[in-house]
Amino acid sequence: NGQLAGMSYHLLGMNLAALMVGAPAALWLGALLLFPSLLISDAGWQAYPFNALALLLPPLAVNLSFRALVDRLPANIFVFIFLNGFIGSAAAMLLTGAVLTGVLDRTGAFSDGVMWGSAFPVFFLLSWAEAFISGAATAIFVALKPHWINTFDDGRYLKSTNKIW
Repeated sequence: NGQLAGMSYHLLGMNLAALMVGAPAALWLGALLLFPSLLISDAGWQAYPFNALALLLPPLAVNLSFRALVDRLPANIFVFIFLNGFIGSAAAMLLTGAVLTGVLDRTGAFSDGVMWGSAFPVFFLLSWAEAFISGAATAIFVALKPHWINTFDDGRYLKSTNKIW
């Protein structure tokens, strides 16, 4: 009930998935995980391609951009975790929120100004949660199971620079 009846918000986890399995595999995994939403959605199969593109491509684009940035910086495990895990996840959620809000505002699905004034600010709150969960998981995986993060290069970040012998 209210101005935004029918809106639902959720965390994506696509940035973490892309760090773990790579962006192409994360796209397929995300598309597969969207199938159950078809069963509960009123729009059905017609909304699936739009949902897949709007929910999956922005976070994966941000992930690839942040990974390219981190690869150009000097090798530092903290920079990898902070930029790819924390900041990348927050930026991915904000970009996804901007894309979704913009498309829904442009199509006139809700009354004028409601999307940017009421719906988009929620994505700022979601971005903090997304950043905390994905960033903490990235840090834990890098510390305990670095081979679970396929985009993490052990040779680059964990090599010893002090050679005594």
